[in-house]
Amino acid sequence: MKEDQMAESDSRASKNKAHLVSIHVQNLVMSGLSPTDINVTPPYKFQEELIKSRVIVNYQSLDINYVDGFQGREKEVNVFDAIL
Repeated sequence: MKEDQMAESDSRASKNKAHLVSIHVQNLVMSGLSPTDINVTPPYKFQEELIKSRVIVNYQSLDINYVDGFQGREKEVNVFDAIL
């Protein structure tokens, strides 16, 4: 899976991993979890934006916050997108 990198920052993103996260979130919701019980935590801001563009359309109440934005909050499920 090839990663993209923003030209003017150290932020990274992977379209393939964002797609996998969106499928995983969809499966969690279809299994009965509410989007309000799910958090997606990518390690980079650019990946957060990419995931939001794919997932938030269908699940507006889903929390998608990169690592710094999620500290101190709890959810039933946390999907960590480990892009390296």
